[in-house]
Amino acid sequence: MSDEETDNASGARGLVLDAPKETRARWSRFIKRMLKVLLRPGAFWEGLREEEIRLSEIMWPHILVVLGLRSIAEAAGRLLDGQSFVTGITVLASSFVSWMALVWVFAIVVGSVATARGARINAQDPLRYAAYALTPLFLVGVLATVPFPYVTRIAELIAMPYTFHVMGLGVVPLLGVSEKRAPAMVGLLCGLLLILWAIMPTLVPLVVETLTK
Repeated sequence: MSDEETDNASGARGLVLDAPKETRARWSRFIKRMLKVLLRPGAFWEGLREEEIRLSEIMWPHILVVLGLRSIAEAAGRLLDGQSFVTGITVLASSFVSWMALVWVFAIVVGSVATARGARINAQDPLRYAAYALTPLFLVGVLATVPFPYVTRIAELIAMPYTFHVMGLGVVPLLGVSEKRAPAMVGLLCGLLLILWAIMPTLVPLVVETLTK
């Protein structure tokens, strides 16, 4: 075997060995960020501004895992309520699509509002803001496994003020909005989130149903 082939083989083995380390590191970062945004949101946003996070890492594991847990909980709740397996799968799929659409629509809204107010943001900042700011609401959604009416909605109403608090702390450090303009922008984003949270879980399944008929 030539020296070049030996080097290539060594490099391939190195990539294979490094893959599990990177996977463990990614999951470790995911857990640390999630705990920090829940328990110390102010410090979380300050650190996130200086941290380089690839879009792929925002999507996986954070967005896909958090939305997946929420969607699985909703499907499990239907099954525990005695509904069919097909209904559970349908709820799982429509729920996941709805919440994914919510994150992206809210990110677009955040980017538009922030840009209109002279914020200093890059292309990924609105998605980072949406993905992490909505974490408390998505995590409380695991209560959807409880097969009783309105349990999830009540839990979301309780978690909503804290979500607003998390959102408010992130406007200045992550989105670069001036402190003078921050209160008005926070109020606007909170209002828009309430609207989206109310209509998206209903609107997206209706659109999907219409398209598949």
